[in-house]
Amino acid sequence: MPMTVQTLVASQQERINLQWLAGHAGADRALRGTSVHAVDQIGYLNLMHAERIAVLGPRELAWYGQLDEAGRSQLHDTLASAHPPALVLSDSQQAPPELVQFCNQAGMALLGCPLPAGPLIEALEQALSYQGHTSLHGVLMDVQGMGVLITGDSGLGKSELALELISRGHGLVADDVVDIERIGQHTIIGRCPPMLQGLLEVRGLGLIDIRTIYGESAVRRRMPIKLIVHLVGRRALENAYERLPLQALTETILGVPVRKVAVPVAAGRNIAVLTETAVQSTILLLRGIDTTREFTRRQQQIILGQQPDPAMPAAPPFRPARPQPRPPTAPAPGTPDAARIPRPDEAYCIDRITGGPGIPGIPFDPCYCLGLHPLDSSLDSTPDDDPDNPDSSAAT
Repeated sequence: MPMTVQTLVASQQERINLQWLAGHAGADRALRGTSVHAVDQIGYLNLMHAERIAVLGPRELAWYGQLDEAGRSQLHDTLASAHPPALVLSDSQQAPPELVQFCNQAGMALLGCPLPAGPLIEALEQALSYQGHTSLHGVLMDVQGMGVLITGDSGLGKSELALELISRGHGLVADDVVDIERIGQHTIIGRCPPMLQGLLEVRGLGLIDIRTIYGESAVRRRMPIKLIVHLVGRRALENAYERLPLQALTETILGVPVRKVAVPVAAGRNIAVLTETAVQSTILLLRGIDTTREFTRRQQQIILGQQPDPAMPAAPPFRPARPQPRPPTAPAPGTPDAARIPRPDEAYCIDRITGGPGIPGIPFDPCYCLGLHPLDSSLDSTPDDDPDNPDSSAAT
């Protein structure tokens, strides 16, 4: 049923003190409906959009007072032909007698409000976005700051899942009955009926007072619903849902599409972890990260014979380099013993100072690694007995 002017006034009379001034015959005039965005249904007085609810602030009313009789008559004819639902005066302004007479003759509602024109338009936009109220069977939870509506047939474990999530630090909004209302063009709010606030019913345990057991932080008053977790049996999942859906599932509540995931219930499955993962995936999707779309893009690139990402080609597998022996070379005259000709089976040694890999060109020599002279591998020899050391006693 579309909203009428009388319904609008009745719903906003206590909220913004919206009052009748004239034109009571237009009380049953219907608004443009929910198919039109609320922004397009209300605004300042504009003859180009004379069919919407017109708000007259101080400037608009001052301009109206400056018009002569012919200008006012022309304005009245334009408004009468456009049939706007109502005219609203802001800032508690006094309605001109000519405007009151026109609204009474044309049956056009003339309303008044003490709010300024800007806040008045915002309040009426919110009122026009309201779609009504409904109740659904399920459990509404606050999981990582996101409102999650858990649905499914009776006996699948919705309340047990809610209890597990509460024990993991999340909050309960409503159990069994969730009151839902639409407060914006794309926003629906879930609440708990007053009789069930803070209570959770679990089979075998009865009613549980969540606020008393887990504290005040475990209960929420209301939450915007952003995700629906639908619990299904494995057989129902195979018959009605795809294992890897290419398109995101949605369910429409009061005209607002809500993302939906189907979680199969079976023995041994941790449904609480799956619910938290679904919330994280939804958060990534809201941030613009679509994993399914990324997988599809990679698959198409592989089919077309392209690299997964030309900007970042795949790195080759890591293979540690193995040292190779140096080919034997003839020693030059006066070559030190440490640089003698290596044997073909020798490899590079470790660095005797740092303990790291050896420098290419230095052959493996156990005596060299121990700091001993290559020609004297006796363990009793010391650096003082090295004849190649000019500071040693043997050299002197």
